[in-house]
Amino acid sequence: MSARFRVDSLDAAGKRQSLIVEASSPADAAARLRATNVHPLRIELMDGRISTTTGLAPPVAESAITLSPQQQEVLLRQLARMTGAGLRLERALAVIAEGDPSPRARALASDLRQRVRSGAPPAAAFEAHPHLFGPDIVALLRAAEVSGQFAAALGEAERLVAARNAIRSRIVSALVYPAILGIVALGSLLTILLLVIPRFRDLVMVQGASLPLAAQIVFALSDLVVAQGWLLALLAGAGLAGLAVAHQRGTLGRLGMAFASMLPGVGTLIASAAEARVLRVLGTLLGRKVGLVAALGLATEGSDDRLSAALAAVRDRVKAGGAFSEAVAQEGAFGPLVVQFARVGEETGDLGAMLLKSAEMIEERLDREIKRFFILLEPSLLVVIGLLTGGLLYGLFSAILTLNQAAQF
Repeated sequence: MSARFRVDSLDAAGKRQSLIVEASSPADAAARLRATNVHPLRIELMDGRISTTTGLAPPVAESAITLSPQQQEVLLRQLARMTGAGLRLERALAVIAEGDPSPRARALASDLRQRVRSGAPPAAAFEAHPHLFGPDIVALLRAAEVSGQFAAALGEAERLVAARNAIRSRIVSALVYPAILGIVALGSLLTILLLVIPRFRDLVMVQGASLPLAAQIVFALSDLVVAQGWLLALLAGAGLAGLAVAHQRGTLGRLGMAFASMLPGVGTLIASAAEARVLRVLGTLLGRKVGLVAALGLATEGSDDRLSAALAAVRDRVKAGGAFSEAVAQEGAFGPLVVQFARVGEETGDLGAMLLKSAEMIEERLDREIKRFFILLEPSLLVVIGLLTGGLLYGLFSAILTLNQAAQF
């Protein structure tokens, strides 16, 4: 017996549309649409009731379960290996739900398993966690629903997440030493301002000496910090509490990336990382036989504002019959290297593989640039810390010298 499904999809031209399809199951509805060159994004039962003949369950509300990027990667790797060994996806999720050492991973696996057991397609189950699994991963699973190759799709999803995590990990790890150095320097400066300088200030006030400008600035700064000490302590406590909550929710790495993006020059590195990620998504989707226009639409949904606008323009040119390489060159979405690789891919008929190659080369170049950036950052930070500490000490010693001169007279 058939049921009616509401389907959000991309048509052959890459335009988003909503359709009503009669089919025996979500997988059947997806297969019928793909046969007409329509790519489904979301499929849900229209009446919202459980169908006793098809075993379909109503859509479940979006889940708030969180995992760190590394835990997401591990989860996908476990699922890929277990399904590759012959286990059904539902059984693989049950194994993780029962035995994973991470409570959040167990909760997520249990939630996914419950959705699959209730009749939801695997892609729809993962799509209920958009903060964990983006449109690219969902698209891979939708393609696997037709081919049945869930192990291959999960393996490719794991590689996408692993590549993303590798870049994030390199940036965050490189920030550890500068962050420790900055915290120690800040502690030293606050110690001087809060404890050392006020003692000399009392002595100066007793002597009644006229202080040089440098000493006046240092004492005024110390007075300001002492007066606002309670506010500084409150901000420090709130910051530590925020970091603890972020660590508990698995979002500390994202906060590290957000902080890194504020440093001069890091924005360029993050933009390069975004380009590599989009190219990996496109290459992987094309390798799974997703149409170029549909793949561009999915990549656009998961990219930043700059790339999203450029990719949308590229998609429009491709829809109009233009070559992908020429559209990329005209819109300036990527560098000359990507354009050349895309042209080679169009000539050989394997655009997806060439886009993956270009992503690998961008990641290798990005790794070198990250190392070079932080090699320069650390001595620059030491120079700034030295200037700040030296300025405070200069102001303090100028006051001491003034007192000594006054005492001689």
